[in-house]
Formats: sequence, C-alpha cells, structure tokens
Amino acid sequence: MAEQYPDVTLRDYVRVIFRQKLIILVTVLAVSLTLYVGLVFRTPVYEAQVKMLISASKQIESPFYNNISGYRQTELSRTQSEIVKSNPVLEETVRALGLYQRPFNYEYAFASPLKRNLITRQAEALEEKLSKMSPAQQQAWRFRRAVQELKQNISVEPLRDTDVFVIRVRELSPIGAAITANTLSRAYVIFDLEQQLAEMQQKYGDKHQSVRQIKDNIARMVESLTGKPLPAIDAIGPASVKIIEQASLSLEPIGQSRRRLFILGVLSSVFLGIIMAFLFDFLDQTVKTPQDIKKILNFSHLGSIPKKHWWNRAVIKPSNMPHAAYPKAVTALADQLYMLMKERSLKSVLLTSAVRSEGASTTLANLARQLSRGSARRVLMIDANMRDAELHKLFKITRSPGLADVLEGRAEFSEATRLVEGSLMAIPAGETQQNPMALLDSPRMQELMQQAGQEFDFVLVDGANLKEFRDSAILSTHVDGVALVVRESFARRQVIQTALSNLAQAKPKVLGTILTNRTFAIPKIIYDWV
Repeated sequence: MAEQYPDVTLRDYVRVIFRQKLIILVTVLAVSLTLYVGLVFRTPVYEAQVKMLISASKQIESPFYNNISGYRQTELSRTQSEIVKSNPVLEETVRALGLYQRPFNYEYAFASPLKRNLITRQAEALEEKLSKMSPAQQQAWRFRRAVQELKQNISVEPLRDTDVFVIRVRELSPIGAAITANTLSRAYVIFDLEQQLAEMQQKYGDKHQSVRQIKDNIARMVESLTGKPLPAIDAIGPASVKIIEQASLSLEPIGQSRRRLFILGVLSSVFLGIIMAFLFDFLDQTVKTPQDIKKILNFSHLGSIPKKHWWNRAVIKPSNMPHAAYPKAVTALADQLYMLMKERSLKSVLLTSAVRSEGASTTLANLARQLSRGSARRVLMIDANMRDAELHKLFKITRSPGLADVLEGRAEFSEATRLVEGSLMAIPAGETQQNPMALLDSPRMQELMQQAGQEFDFVLVDGANLKEFRDSAILSTHVDGVALVVRESFARRQVIQTALSNLAQAKPKVLGTILTNRTFAIPKIIYDWV
C-alpha cells in the first residue's frame, strides 16, 4: 500500500531553503557585491538650504509690484521657483564663485580610491575633447557646463500655507554647499532688484534718487556674492523677496549612511534569495522526494539510497563500515525488499529506470549482495540490459557467455551462470548481433526465468531504461514484480511519466520505487526540530 504523506509541512519549506541554498548564497553575494560597489562609487553629498520670503513689500514704490499680492500662492511659488533656476540667476552664481574654473576631476578629492580611477579617465576624456576647441569656445563650454551642473544640484520647495520657499543646494563639501546656497539666494535677490531698477528707470530715468538707491543696493548685494554669512539686516534687504534664513554648514551628508544601506541591502538580498529559491524549486520539474513519487507517480516508496561519497565504493563489500549512511541504507532497503517478496511470495523482480544513468544496475548489485549475505538464500542476478551492460563490470567477470548466448542457443544456463561470492551468482549480458528485444520476447527467455526460479530463492533482473527501449516492458511479463529506480533531481517528471506509459501497456505488478542519489538537505538538528 502506498505511503501517505501530508500535503505541505514546515519541513517542506525548510527543505526548499536548504536544498536551494546555493541559489540563496549566490543571490546574497551578487546583491551584496553590487551594493558594495555602488556604495563605494557613491561620493557623499552635502546639502545646504536658504529660506526665502515673498513679501512684495519694499522701500521703493513701483506700480510693477502693486498687484503681486493678488497672485495665487501656488502660481507665485512656481514662478519664483522658475526664477531661481533661470539662467540669469544661475549664471550670476557661476560667475561670482568661478565654478566654471573648477577642474574636471574636482570630485577626485572627495571620492573613494576605487572611483578615483574612473574620475581621472573621465577628466582626461573631457580635456581631450576641449583640446580640439579654440580658447573662446573652451571658456564658453566650461561656463555652460557649470551652469547645467548647478541647475541639476538645486531644488526649490514652497512651504505649504506660507509665503516662504526653500532653496536647497547639493555639493560635495559642506562648506561649498553653504557658500553656493548663500550666493544663489543673493543672486536671486539681485535679479529681483534689477527688475525693480528696470521699472524705475523707465518711469523716472537714471538720475532719480530712487534709481540711485536701488543701484546702491544692487552694488552691495554684488559685493556679498562671496557666500559668506551677512548680517540679518543686510540679508533681508529692500527687495520683494527676502532671505529670512541663510545657509549653514551641514554636519552629515544627505541620505542614509553607507553602513545602514549595506546592512539593509544584505537583509533584503536574503529575502530575495529565499524568493529565488522557491521560484527555482517550483521550476525544477525533477523528482526530489518520496512525496514527489507518491504525488506524481502514485507508486509506493520502497526506500532510498543516499548520495554516494567519493570514499564509498559503488558495490558495497563486507569490509565497508556497516553503520555508515550508504551501507546502512542499502541494508535497510534489502530488508524491505526481502520482506515484501516473502509476504507476496515473489521470486523474481525486475529493476529498471525511466532514463539512463539513474543507478539501476548499481542498486541491483548492492541489493543482491545484501540479500545473499550471511544466509543460505541463493540469489541470482541477470543482466538483461544488453544495450548498456554493467553487472560484469561491477563484479569484474567476463561478459560472455551470458544471457544472449543462452537465448541464442550457444550456451547452457549452467555455463552462463557465474559464482560471484557465497550464494550470490550472476548471468552477465553476453554478446549478440540481434535485436535484444526479439531475444527477450522469445520462449527461451520464459524458460530461462522458470529455471532460475526453480534453482534460486530470489532472482533480480536488470533491464534497459524505459524511455529509449521497450526491453523492460517485455521483461515485466516474465517476472513477478517491477521496481522502478529513480535518481533524485535527475529526470523531469514529464519524462518519467511518458516512459512509464510504455511499461503500463504490459500491466506489470509495480512494487514501488527506489530513490537513489538521495540528499538530505536539512541538517539533522534542524530536521528534528521542524
């Protein structure tokens, strides 16, 4: 009767994690390495801010500003934001601070050693590009590039339900950020005063006292474009926009610290790795557990043989440690097969597999040796896999005369039967030029199996794989039962099911499956706990 397994347990989830641990490890390493390189290449940036007030009040009256208070707040904020980022204001700032004279490798002093090589190469490429221009073109290009960089590093944000907006400037150094923010805000004030001046000049001319007063105010603000802090009264000034809070030095770069980002990234990569593990396990259509055998093939599970380590011989010898995992599993499986054959009065069993290289021949050899060891039971192995014979190699006996020779009449049953050890005997595959399927389907094969059943207590037959050949389907009619050997994580489920359809036509007595190359992914201490 087939064993019953629960659908899904905590152990199944844990098994997926440990079985796909390489996927998790690769994911964590890949994400962590990428994140580390990204953080190393990220140069710390500091931010300084200046608060501006749109007051629309001034010492010099001008009709140009009479209706500014009638603007809607949103429209006014957007207008002022665009003015701050306009070319006249930016150019005034770039010109005052000489930003266009900065070397192309300005970031070199602030960057990590890993990024400095990249900065140097980029700077050399720009220098080479400029070398093809005239001096005047070089200066114009540098100036325009500095304006564009400044524009990308500033932002203007209105404070809700107020007439105040904030100008933020990002720079590689906290001092540079504060100086640039202060200079930009004053250039913005100068621009506002220049608008007033243009209005007043049109109305009163250049010699009017109000015009001269505005010019004096502009001159004083131009002198302050060094970025150094101003007295509060000078910062407020007569313009319709006023500096109510000047920039100060930022103590920390903007954004999260590298360490925190790296830790969060590693933790996220673990979760991503687990998701990838379950995805890969879902996409893996091979048979991996006895539960898969029950669910997909609907066969009983006779037992498992663990994955063989390099120190384990393919065929277990008496000198092997009986309590080691591999010999112990083979012994348990042999005992299970013995009890099953005795209970059902079976004499002969065919061991076959769905595809090649699933370990059917090695499994048969070990089971036969265990069944015959330490008892008076006579056990016969028959290598009916004439297409890919293995038994004679495993026990180092000659291939001929063998089964093919007996079926073709060139040898007798007794001549083809070789003593391996004790009460264990074998009939190798032999040599033939005919189609093996025709030989196995002959009456002589039926006679041979009857004779083997009379002379031996147990007969184990090795058959060719079901996917490529129909030999095992024919052999199944000559034996009392069939055991299917399945290698863990080897053949896809659909391939096994298709191969079994060839066997189903013969309607054999399938005793169950043997899972070889079994791996136990979960460590024992965790396995017992879950």
